[in-house]
Amino acid sequence: MNLGLEVTSIQSKAVAGFAKARLNLVQIVQDEVERRPVLVAEDNGAVVAIALVSYAETYATIEDIIVSPSGVGIGKEIMDWIATEALSPGIHRIFLESGINNERAHRFFEREGFHATSVVMMRFLK
Repeated sequence: MNLGLEVTSIQSKAVAGFAKARLNLVQIVQDEVERRPVLVAEDNGAVVAIALVSYAETYATIEDIIVSPSGVGIGKEIMDWIATEALSPGIHRIFLESGINNERAHRFFEREGFHATSVVMMRFLK
């Protein structure tokens, strides 16, 4: 396995309410098939959002996406970037998991085209 670290930055397009928004992409390359980028959105040097994504051969998984209350508008930009990146290697599906009571996030994900496809269950261990 080749574990490398490639850091690039993407100047984001103007987002309403942001003086100088910037997306910084930290690309962690594990091998030619699986990629795990970490996106960090900053506004005037303050982190307003972060997203962790895994790309496999035929699908992508959004492992986590966190947007601060001051980062409204950046979430959509991050989701658009993830979808665009996923299309380039021929990925046709994006999965994510969201807490059962996180209704605000569910509405956001639905606006972005996601729909429920399964139930995730958990068991606490002693």
